[in-house]
Amino acid sequence: MESIEAEVCVESGKSDRQGRRIRGAVEWCSILERYDQSGLTQAAFCAREGLRFGTLVAWLGRRRKNGGNLSEPELPEPKFHELSLNSPPDSPSANLEVTLTDGTVLRGTQASELADLIRLLRA
Repeated sequence: MESIEAEVCVESGKSDRQGRRIRGAVEWCSILERYDQSGLTQAAFCAREGLRFGTLVAWLGRRRKNGGNLSEPELPEPKFHELSLNSPPDSPSANLEVTLTDGTVLRGTQASELADLIRLLRA
């Protein structure tokens, strides 16, 4: 019986549902730099590198739109608003009101009870 030797290579990183590797902007910068220096057509470069033609074209377009910059877009800083209550939250005179996204309004005096009610409604 003849034996066959094989090596399995597993690439780390993210992949989509079809098992295709997902590359980030940093890696695409390197790929596009290699493409620029290759002197090959887009189709020939994709064949040599094992890339999908449409993906290369999309990243070239993205680079052109951004003036040659492929850096990841910066996410906006989260905004927080300070909340101050006139009376202590546990006092019986403190009235709390929560308006949910569907328009439901919950009123109460105990923040913990309102939080429990919101959790129950979401379940």
